Formats: sequence, C-alpha cells, structure tokens
Amino acid sequence: MNYSCEKKDHMNTCKFSYRHEMQIFFVLFVIGIFYRILTADYISYGGDAMYKWFQVKRLLYGFDFTGWDKYYPTWNQHTSRWAINGVTYIFQYVFGTHPVVMYLCVFFMFSISLIFLFLISLRINGVYFATTSCLIYIFFPVMDAIGSQLLPGIFSITYMLIAIYFMILYVERDKFAFLFIHILFVFLAYSSKITSVFFIPIFMIFLYKKKKKSLPLMYALSLIVLFFIEVTAFYFVSDGSLVLGKMSCIIQGHGRGGDIDLNHMFSFMTFFERWIKLPISWKLLFFISLLSSLYILKKFRNSWISFIAVLCLCFVFFETFAIKSINPIKIAEPIRVRYLSVILPLMILMVNYVLCNIFLLQKSFIRKAVYVLLICAIPILYFKEIHLVDNNIYKVYIDEKIINSSFENNKPEIFENKKKAYRYLYVFLKDNYVFSNSSGELLMVKNSYNGTNNYYEIVRK
Repeated sequence: MNYSCEKKDHMNTCKFSYRHEMQIFFVLFVIGIFYRILTADYISYGGDAMYKWFQVKRLLYGFDFTGWDKYYPTWNQHTSRWAINGVTYIFQYVFGTHPVVMYLCVFFMFSISLIFLFLISLRINGVYFATTSCLIYIFFPVMDAIGSQLLPGIFSITYMLIAIYFMILYVERDKFAFLFIHILFVFLAYSSKITSVFFIPIFMIFLYKKKKKSLPLMYALSLIVLFFIEVTAFYFVSDGSLVLGKMSCIIQGHGRGGDIDLNHMFSFMTFFERWIKLPISWKLLFFISLLSSLYILKKFRNSWISFIAVLCLCFVFFETFAIKSINPIKIAEPIRVRYLSVILPLMILMVNYVLCNIFLLQKSFIRKAVYVLLICAIPILYFKEIHLVDNNIYKVYIDEKIINSSFENNKPEIFENKKKAYRYLYVFLKDNYVFSNSSGELLMVKNSYNGTNNYYEIVRK
C-alpha cells in the first residue's frame, strides 16, 4: 500500500503532523470511552468477574484469599492472575470498592489498548488506517462485554498490543530496552491469559530472521527467568502448595473435560467445528480475516501487516490443535469468544488493511463510498446495544443504593439465582457489612426452598 506519504523518523505521517495525529486520537479516545459507557454490560454474575473483584477486596482489607465454595478453592485460575488482580487492587486502593469502580478499571485498560492499537496502525499504514482501525475496534459488537467486564480479555489485549508495539520499535530502532519491555509485556499477557504463549514462537522466529541469531535464546531465557521468579513468589505466598506457581492453578482448574475420540475422520472435524459455532459477528470476522491473511502474505510479504497476519495465524493454529492429554486426546480449551479476545485487534487490522487496499486507496469514488458505508454499518447495525435511558452503569449505581438500603432496614433481597446472590454479596454490599477485622466475612448466601422452587438470600452468619 502506498499513500504517497512523507517518511519521518520511521513513521508514516501521511502529511499529518504529530500534533494533528494526537488531535485525531483524542477524538477517537472520547468516542471510545463514550461508546463504552453507552454499551457497557451490567456486572456479570457468571462468577469470574465478581470473584476476582471480591478476592482483591479481601486483600485490600488485609485478609488472605479464601475459597468461595467447593468449586472455587483458595488458589485457582482467578486468584492467580496477578496481572489482572494487581491493576484491580490499585484501582480499589485509589478509588474505593464501589461496584462502579470496576468499570473504571476496565475502561482504563480499554483506553490503553486503544492508544497502542492507534500507534501500531500508524506504523503499519498511516493515520487514515489507524483512525478506521480504531473505530472498528471501538464499535465491534463483542467489545460491549470485553470492554466493560473484569475478565482476562481486555487485559490480554492490552498487554499484547503493547508487546507488539515495542517489538516494532526494537526492530526499527535497535534498542535493547524496547526488547526487554516487549518481553515483560508478553509475560504480563501470559499472566492474564495463559494462551498468550501461542504468540511466542513467531516472536522468536521473527527475531531470528530479522536480528541476531542468538536473540531467540536470550528471549527464551528471559521468559524462563520471569517464570522462575513468578513460581518462586507463588510458592512462598501459598506456603508451598503451588509448586508450579500459577501453572498449578491452571492444571487444577482446566485439567478436566474436552475428550475427543479420533477413531473416525468425522471426530477429527471436531477441532474445526468449534470455530463454526461462534456467534455470527465473530464468525464473519474470523473467516474474513483468514482470507485477508492469505491476501496479505501473498501481496505484502515483507511488511508489518504480514507480521500481524502470521502472529494471528499462529495463535489460531495452536488454539485449534493444542491438547492437554494424549490418551484420551483432550482439547486444551474450548473455542469461546472470551478466549479469543486477544486476537480481535489483530483480525481487525488485517481485514481493514485489505479493505483499504481494495476500496479506500482506489481512485473510484464508488469504492471509497463502499468503504465508508462498511465502516459506518457496524455501529448502525448494533445500535440496539446502546443503553441511553437504561444505562447499565447507572443501573449498577442505583442497585447498589437499593440493596444496601434494604439490608440496613433488615429486608433481605430474594434471589432466584445463586450466583446473582453472590454478585450482590461480593460486589454490591458495603464492605462494613461483608468484612470484619477478626473473621473476614460476616454474611453468607442461604439456600432455601419454598415448596416449589429454590431461592437464595443474603443473611448474617
């Protein structure tokens, strides 16, 4: 792709000064945050998000991690994700533990991811490409959940985008400081979601080809040292119960399920069927991005966008075929939207690059108009996701007042769902109701039966 741009300090400025680029990004930033507020999901009661929030609250109040019930042991895949819990702890420490602060934490990570997506896009193909890539990222349907819930997705996206950006800086400017920052954020991405290791082979191969032949060894040793430090820290913090550190928690939490019988060819297709069962927006983006990657690798082989394409394909390969057991064969993890979040911006970059090449950069006015319509179609098609009157963040603010008022007046709420009751206990209730300096938790969820259905209520121990 060629914008007939001026090159300056390795950056494609496209006749835009640094000041103008920052002004454009500021507009994107405002649009992004405003749209996240309007489309934010209500705080999830699926377990993962609220469980992390509560355990960090315990640490803030000076208590150790504790088990939720028999399905949630003291140390698990949630409590061991220090790259998520550390950021959450800082936000609770600075802004308090009101449930709305959970959104502030996630919005902060979204903002950082937007910054680095813009910077990466600038280096790939200039300011027009960066602007439209960020708009697609902001408006893409699944971002209403990824960008508003305390789940690994937005954290792994952010850390990996930072890692990619500093890899680009290292290759362009040849300063080892950039490479070490890259390695650190790769490790942070791994510490938020373990499947981020699927990118590492491409990073090492890329260093081998572009730089010194010895760099991959140094790269691997650096990650091993960081892993050893993490394992040692977890071993002492857990009083020796986590021999492999965070890996011990992952093995305990994700070591069951996923069997595949490969006696017949059709059973082998199970590996691929998981992609077909994705939601329609993800399915379209995934298959279009695969086609885009082939187009990019054929036509733009020696470019940063081809590097992005190979990174994404490597992740997809390992996500599809990674197994955790041979007899019987067990899939490492099911293919779910929240597990694929980390490649969302990479797929967007590939698809948008191809669209720019086919439509935007052509002389035909019709092609340019088609491109603009495609970009505008995303927020228009998903306009229903915008909550103007019934904004979920405002509802969280109001519900927090209601639940605490009810509790003060000894009028316990009745819940039809156990996890919903836990959400209100762990996230919504004031901390002086939940914690005490001696025992930790003062309240519990009680399961009762009214002759027809089970129901749950929050009661004092």
